[in-house]
Amino acid sequence: GQIKSSIEKMLEILPQLDRRPELLAQKFTWFELMPTPIMSGYYTPELEASLTRRPGYDVPIYSKPRDLKIQQGSTGTGPRFYRVEKGKTLPYYSRREIEAGAIKDQAKVIAWTREPYDLFNLQVEGAGRLVLPDGTIRTVVYEAKNGRKFKGLGAILRDRKLLPPEKLTLPHIRAFCKKNPALAKELMAENESYIFFRFGEVGAEGTIGRQLTPMVSLATDPRLLPLGTMVVMNTDIPADGGYGLRKVRGLGLAQDTGAAIKGARLDYYVGEGERAESVGCRIWNEAKIYLLVSRDVMGDERTKH
Repeated sequence: GQIKSSIEKMLEILPQLDRRPELLAQKFTWFELMPTPIMSGYYTPELEASLTRRPGYDVPIYSKPRDLKIQQGSTGTGPRFYRVEKGKTLPYYSRREIEAGAIKDQAKVIAWTREPYDLFNLQVEGAGRLVLPDGTIRTVVYEAKNGRKFKGLGAILRDRKLLPPEKLTLPHIRAFCKKNPALAKELMAENESYIFFRFGEVGAEGTIGRQLTPMVSLATDPRLLPLGTMVVMNTDIPADGGYGLRKVRGLGLAQDTGAAIKGARLDYYVGEGERAESVGCRIWNEAKIYLLVSRDVMGDERTKH
């Protein structure tokens, strides 16, 4: 209720903020997140795809399988993902099992892409733009997941000492996978998490069910910041083109979640395509974050003057 009232207050004063920025201090109590969280970045990738299987397009993008069951957890626990086989309740299939064909009779293939790593990266980001052979763009968004543990490919490559720390960036990881396809497939299978997609009518959506806004939307751990929470951000992120820094001083909105976003960490949505990729994959720094709560719901005496 406090979050809802705070958003209503923000909508009320938003048209005045350019002229009267002091309203943010007058109308809201600011709570600084401590310890200072780490900010990473995410974006909407573009990948070549086809709606039908054809030469060069051999990697399936699956919709939610029919046998995937999801049971919502109680307060403080996450949902449970499972399947039922011969009366027994079992964990849902892992990435390795799915890639071996475990769900081919249970899930519809909505599109086919070229490279296994492109699908892997699409699943990490949670949404993407499919560039079809005729140039048409179709958006795919998160529909469900298998509920298995997530482990990033960068961490796997680091632990195996297959790439040095300075090369644990998306371009170098992509090049490694293209050069070593068999090994890359085995390494990616160590990340048991698997995401299923549906076509979207608009751009990338967050967990909250609304379209993400570049340079505003955040993915957070709901135990840190509940969905719908407004914040003020104060940090620097890489500038476009790979050189220098860009200051981020403004409002953010918790609209999304992510398997890797736990505790004092925020994931900052920076947009779609190659430009956004070059920025998003290089964000990793501390960020001053202040939670905004309307003074009206805090019982603050100063709101009466």
